[in-house]
Amino acid sequence: MSYFTATDYSEETLIHIGIKISLNIYLGLLSLKQGGCGYVKKPVYLLDSSEPRPSNAYTLRVTVLGGSGWDNFKDADLFDAPDTYVKVCIAGNSRDMAGYRTKVFKQRARTGPLAQPWYNESFTFTIFEHELALLLFVVYDHDTASQDDFLGQFCVPVSMLKSGTRVVPLFNAEGKYVRNNTSCAVLLVHVDYNGLKHLHANKVSK
Repeated sequence: MSYFTATDYSEETLIHIGIKISLNIYLGLLSLKQGGCGYVKKPVYLLDSSEPRPSNAYTLRVTVLGGSGWDNFKDADLFDAPDTYVKVCIAGNSRDMAGYRTKVFKQRARTGPLAQPWYNESFTFTIFEHELALLLFVVYDHDTASQDDFLGQFCVPVSMLKSGTRVVPLFNAEGKYVRNNTSCAVLLVHVDYNGLKHLHANKVSK
């Protein structure tokens, strides 16, 4: 199998040819679905051609409120406190794929209360194929003279989302918690998804 980058990766294309996709393709992303094995189960409509593809669109609204445990990133920038931002993306079917980013938080200290970011920015996604859609958060340190530095990420299937305010743990490129002896790096987000009733109704009917 060839290496798939973020620009040409298409989960649906690979599922069509019978390959179950490990989320580790995306920087060691973590999925809790399927017993934590990191694979997304092939939807019924891709197994049985008589089953219709989803046609209804649903709205997913994600608000990135802020972060905590940013002391773990105190050495990310050589000269000053890191200036961080968050990318929020949907991966999956091509018509669902989209991405946004927050403003850059200009940290006033490397550690302590002033180092913890506050974004309070909302992004809206339109989702057609819930069973293939993945919600991805990636935190970067913004650099003006070089490429932005990856700091942490988290990924979860949209089908596992629950509306409400959630604490999202961050993982490094090796898939390990970003943490030190006193704190873990996390995002505080609010999720509102009107497709949840549809997903739960399907599970009950089956």
